[in-house]
Amino acid sequence: MLNDSYNKNIFYSNLNFGGDFVDKVLDKLGLYDIVAVLLSGMVITTLSYLLLTVVYAINIEALNNGFDSGVVFIFLILSYFIGLVFQELGSLFQFTVHKLIHNNSLAMYKTRKHWKKEKDNGQKSYQYITKAEFELLKEKLQNVDMDSKEWNDNTIFYYCKKYKEADDMNFIEKLQSLSGMSRSFAIYFFIVFVSSFVYYVSQQPYQINLKLFVPIIAFALFLIFYFRFTRFVIVRYTKIFRSYLYSNINEKSENNQERNSS
Repeated sequence: MLNDSYNKNIFYSNLNFGGDFVDKVLDKLGLYDIVAVLLSGMVITTLSYLLLTVVYAINIEALNNGFDSGVVFIFLILSYFIGLVFQELGSLFQFTVHKLIHNNSLAMYKTRKHWKKEKDNGQKSYQYITKAEFELLKEKLQNVDMDSKEWNDNTIFYYCKKYKEADDMNFIEKLQSLSGMSRSFAIYFFIVFVSSFVYYVSQQPYQINLKLFVPIIAFALFLIFYFRFTRFVIVRYTKIFRSYLYSNINEKSENNQERNSS
């Protein structure tokens, strides 16, 4: 009985220690690191393992003996590292491709396309800022010490964020984390699509099996997560633009009321 209670105390103390350790790690990492880096890396690592072992029948000897604490620790470290790699690949993709297409102004590029649709068929969406809001924003940014040619989503976003914080920055951070995760998944599934397609084409004779459906599913998931990434980017930028715009309008109206009353 004494030994049982002693073992239970050790077990629960280890649980508390593990919980405290996890809490400290989570406090240090932050929401973006947890969602866009660690969680993304865990999903990518797990999916890669399943693809290699189930679909392509590749034996990974290191995992044949099951999962112990050492394997779990290595899995977490590897997942975080892979998450960082895909985060950097996503940033590189966004900087190069988006710069070529619309000068790193994805939100404004999509917004202008929406204005055209709105003009043609009356399609409205709160997801985008209106033309009137954009003109007000441009008017406020005229005094910014910045060449208007340098204006893009990032420069305007960080200016608005720096000089007028949004009321619910937690929501902004959540959108940033979700967009980062979706971007990493889009890059991952595009790589899976290309590699699995090349592998299937190189195998002869062709057979209808799971290996045929991998590139098809991967390409569909690439499109889903890419459009999901763009949607979160647009909503995040629209949110911070509107927050900056209307908070300044409210401040001006309050100042005018004070002047009139005095």
